[in-house]
Amino acid sequence: MTISIQFNAPLGSATLASYSQTLKVKNRKETISNDATETKEAQALASMCDDSSDDAVGYDFIGIDTGTSCKSNTDIIVEGDLFYSHTPQYTFYGKIESLVLGKYLNPNPDGIGKQLEESQLKLSGLVITSEFDSGKTMAENHQGEVHKVIDGLIRGNADPLLEILQARGVDINTPLKDLAIASQFSATNEVIADIPVVDTVGTSDSAEILMAA
Repeated sequence: MTISIQFNAPLGSATLASYSQTLKVKNRKETISNDATETKEAQALASMCDDSSDDAVGYDFIGIDTGTSCKSNTDIIVEGDLFYSHTPQYTFYGKIESLVLGKYLNPNPDGIGKQLEESQLKLSGLVITSEFDSGKTMAENHQGEVHKVIDGLIRGNADPLLEILQARGVDINTPLKDLAIASQFSATNEVIADIPVVDTVGTSDSAEILMAA
C-alpha cells in the first residue's frame, strides 16, 4: 500500500520534519482510561495499562490526548489492529494503518468512537507492523516499530516515525504542498477520524486507551 498524506491549508509550507517539532512537549504524564475502571495516572509508559488482567488487549484505535498542559496541544489518533501487552512487558504491537494529528479529541456525535475536531495532518497506508514475543526481554520487544512509533508519539518524539517514512522514500524535508503523495484537506470535508467500537481481546468488555498529558 502506498503512503498518502493529507494536510490542512496552514501546513502547506511546513515539512514533516518541521511539523514534528510541534509534538515535543514538557512535563508530560500519561493516563489510561478504561470503561471498566477509574482513570489512573502514571509517570511513565511502564506504569500504564496495569489495571487490566488481560495479557493482550486489542484496539481499533489509540487516542493520545495532549490536553492543555502541553505547549503543542497536538492530539493524535493511531488507527489499525493494535495490541498492548501488560505486565511485565508493557509493549505496543500489531499493525498501524494510519495516523491523524490535530486538536481536540472528542467523542463522535453518535457516541461511538472518537474524532478530532480540528485535523491537521493524516498519514494513510503506513502498514507499520511488529510482533510481541514473550520469550524476549522487554528491551527487545520495545525495539518493535509499532511500539517505538506509539511510545515516541506519547512522549512527543516523532523520530521513530520519521525514520520509517524516510526508509520508505518519503521526503520529510520537502514542503507538504510540494509532495506528490500529499494533498490538502477540502474546506468542506475536513478529515474526521471516525473510529468503530473498540473490541477487547479475551473479554466481553469493550475498552479504549486514552493517553493524556
